[in-house]
Amino acid sequence: MKVAIFENEYEELRRAFDGFNLIYFAKKLTFTVFANSQDITIEELSDYDYIVVDIDLSVNSHLDGFQLIEKIIHTKSLENIKLIILTGQPTIKEKLKQKKLPQFPIIQKPVIFNQINTAFTEVKSIKDYNG
Repeated sequence: MKVAIFENEYEELRRAFDGFNLIYFAKKLTFTVFANSQDITIEELSDYDYIVVDIDLSVNSHLDGFQLIEKIIHTKSLENIKLIILTGQPTIKEKLKQKKLPQFPIIQKPVIFNQINTAFTEVKSIKDYNG
């Protein structure tokens, strides 16, 4: 399975994601990391099974995490993909409500691999959140 990760500081999280992949998926996940929203087109994301979006993307990113999520959930070809939020913001659930975005599973920083597994286990396809 393929996972797209939008995170500009992935090296700080690599050990947790690698541990999760080893323990729960026997290294069968392939991670592709994008530091900026413009590093891939929205349409190209249809090649992935999961998308992990950091809310606070690089200042060099054209879109922040909220804007990227909005584009993803409104793209019909991505409705079967599973989306997970990555953040260090403790008020993320409230911010999602304010922006009228679905309550996707959240991986809270600092990240531990058990937390990643919980998010990957609980996540549903985007179409299930859009109802």
